[in-house]
Amino acid sequence: MNAEEAEFYAWRGYARFLLSKDRKQSFEECSSDCLKALKMVQRCLPAAPLPRPHAKALGDLKLAKKCYTHVLELTRITSEAQRELRLMGTKG
Repeated sequence: MNAEEAEFYAWRGYARFLLSKDRKQSFEECSSDCLKALKMVQRCLPAAPLPRPHAKALGDLKLAKKCYTHVLELTRITSEAQRELRLMGTKG
């Protein structure tokens, strides 16, 4: 729990989303934590994939695909992202 580290914001955003009673309403706030983490450290791997479950849960498949694709670009080998892209009809 160190607010000077990017991972702090990445995991805080994810936790807030999971605990939210109204995920649609909290989406922007939760995603902004993840984006802040990526601004602090562009290759913050914990932050890169986190907006994707937010977007997918809310039905924004376009944003979810973009997030999964970003994960693949960062890691080159991410079986979860590849599987999710296949399930959404996009090759990874």
